[in-house]
Amino acid sequence: NLSLESIAGLFFLSKTYISRTFKKMFDTTIVQYIKNVRMKHAKKYLIRTGKSISEIACLVGYEDEKYFSRVFKESEGMSPNEYRRQFKPPA
Repeated sequence: NLSLESIAGLFFLSKTYISRTFKKMFDTTIVQYIKNVRMKHAKKYLIRTGKSISEIACLVGYEDEKYFSRVFKESEGMSPNEYRRQFKPPA
């Protein structure tokens, strides 16, 4: 479970310091960066495997399939199932 809090604790730094430094270096928030990495991996799983949406949600760090689907749709403009149908190569 990766979060700003866990990263701050790991390095014994404040959340504010980590947030400010990360934003300055990468021009995005750490929370947005983590979400983008999770969505990148979710898209790979959707295209390359037959795993269920629930399994993929867990693999990329979301315990709740419905929340994962909502975040995915906000990020990609379509549901995970729609993404899979549109981009999965024919068998």
